[in-house]
Amino acid sequence: MQHKKLVACASVVILAIAISSWPGTARLVRAEVLSLRQRDYVDAARMAGLRPLDIAFREILPGALHPVVALVGVTVGGAILVESALAFLGLSDPNLVSWGGMIASGRAVIRTAPYLVAIPDIAVALTV
Repeated sequence: MQHKKLVACASVVILAIAISSWPGTARLVRAEVLSLRQRDYVDAARMAGLRPLDIAFREILPGALHPVVALVGVTVGGAILVESALAFLGLSDPNLVSWGGMIASGRAVIRTAPYLVAIPDIAVALTV
């Protein structure tokens, strides 16, 4: 039963971060699709008799994926920072291990054991 509560709390944090970060990705995808629709190769595919769904999957989607993949890397880094910040502030489940929680708990002994704060800091910096 305890495991289900931990998963539910982690799922809420993940869901909140995902909901707050999807609009930027949606705007980028929309802008790319609107830009790619006007290209000559899409017009050529239309004149060749391809159906709109085929044009979308064969011509437009591959071109729109490159900027989205780049944005996903930035978004994941931002999500890691948000989760670490929430855990550092104590706004996540204290039973879950998190780099932000490790940094927060290491603050009390930073003068005697600075590595307790430094190692999670370095891990977050390298990951992001």
